[in-house]
Amino acid sequence: MSGDLDLFAYLPPARFAISAQQPLSIATPRIERPVATEPTQGRGGFLKTYDVTEGPSIRRIHVRTKREAWALDALIAAGSLGCTPIDNPAPRWSAYVFKLKKNHGLIIQTINEPHGGPFKGTHGRYVLRSIVKAATSDGGGT
Repeated sequence: MSGDLDLFAYLPPARFAISAQQPLSIATPRIERPVATEPTQGRGGFLKTYDVTEGPSIRRIHVRTKREAWALDALIAAGSLGCTPIDNPAPRWSAYVFKLKKNHGLIIQTINEPHGGPFKGTHGRYVLRSIVKAATSDGGGT
């Protein structure tokens, strides 16, 4: 048929390599991953540094997304009262908290609280239990 489209004609040939172990009909994308060195900047060149106090030692963490940094700044400012998605609206509070815990080892407590209204149920209150300060360029906290 003259109307058949060759889907591979739209793909840039330099991005695909054909391996000797694979049949010629299968194209494998070549994935080149840069080696990360600390500290690297995230998407859009964003990087914010914090100091986490753990007993007598202080370790430095580098937050690479603006939303995670915003959430961490809100948790620091809220102190022992903590933050809720109702008081501090954000699209994915639970995801920000999960990433801060997993990627940076922060201790953040989740307290389930009931709420009323037409859509009553529960929501989480997130309380930062780690001692965290935003770092300045000279190494001290702000």
